[in-house]
Amino acid sequence: MHTIFFTGFPGFIGKQLALTLLKKYPDVKLIFLVHPSQLDKAKADFKELGFSTPHEIISGDITQSNLGMSHDSAQKVKNETTIVFHLAAIYDLTVPETLAQKVNVWGTQNMLNFFSQAPNLKRFNHISTCYVSGDQKGLITPDKLEERPKENLMFHNFYEFTKHASEVLVKNKMSEIPITIFRPAIVVGNSKTGLTDKFDGPYVVMKFLHQIRFLLRLVPNLGFKECEVNTVPVDYAVDVMATLAFQEKSKGQTYQICDQHPPSTEEFFGFIVQTIGGITPFQCTFLKKIILKLLRLPGVSKITGITCQHLDYFMHEGQYRSPNLTQDLEGSGITLPHYKDTYPTLYNYMKNHLH
Repeated sequence: MHTIFFTGFPGFIGKQLALTLLKKYPDVKLIFLVHPSQLDKAKADFKELGFSTPHEIISGDITQSNLGMSHDSAQKVKNETTIVFHLAAIYDLTVPETLAQKVNVWGTQNMLNFFSQAPNLKRFNHISTCYVSGDQKGLITPDKLEERPKENLMFHNFYEFTKHASEVLVKNKMSEIPITIFRPAIVVGNSKTGLTDKFDGPYVVMKFLHQIRFLLRLVPNLGFKECEVNTVPVDYAVDVMATLAFQEKSKGQTYQICDQHPPSTEEFFGFIVQTIGGITPFQCTFLKKIILKLLRLPGVSKITGITCQHLDYFMHEGQYRSPNLTQDLEGSGITLPHYKDTYPTLYNYMKNHLH
């Protein structure tokens, strides 16, 4: 029986991954390391999701020595753990550098130091992001982490910068401990139910267009042929992680959990407008440039909900592909639903849960 040590609970992806792991492997034991500030929520979610003994919650902090655990708990975890899923990170695109460094970089280093001494460790699964690529353009595959010199690689925010730095630390440990890295693209809600815990990323575009749905005929297509919207539903993302994390062929691999045939932002914008308003947005480059400049003006984001950070991703020219993911999922039955089948469900869920 595997004992799985888990960070990132009770985050949304963490909860969905835990449920998927138990569905696939009913005999595993889950140990959730939870920051003291999240203990009450974690305990409530733990109970609501139906978890009970032998699964357990341990109070801790990845930024502290021994991961903030007591001596006895640390020894128990170190000796019992066979599989690690490290999801804990600051995901906020506006996070200040100091906090992002503390959690995303130092926290990952502490995790690596701690589990490099775990005698029964079979796999350390690090959850990264496709956007460790920074501002790179063109085709981006899993082997491209440090292809460009660090001083020439720019990042859109400190989230990207520190996730890149943490992945460098993890890759440097691959010769010492068995590691698999998962880089999800933008994770959205459940493809079948629409379930999500927050409306960020592409949702901010849907939310804004929903709010002005009676004026959509006045809005040109704001997307670009050369930019892509690469999203994956949470159920697909966690299914991939839960499946490949235990396989021998995935050891030492980096997988980009992404859409291998994503829409351009122009196609995406057109489909969302069609879904919401039943119309096809017109093309007008001049008006598009004016609107995009207006959206970047100070204070405008408070009205639209669309920040400069969101626009950076909407206009990002990176193209994420992962041939090894396609190859290693062969025969698994895991397939990514087409975005045109997913987004009406996501939109309806969002529409029904807006406050």
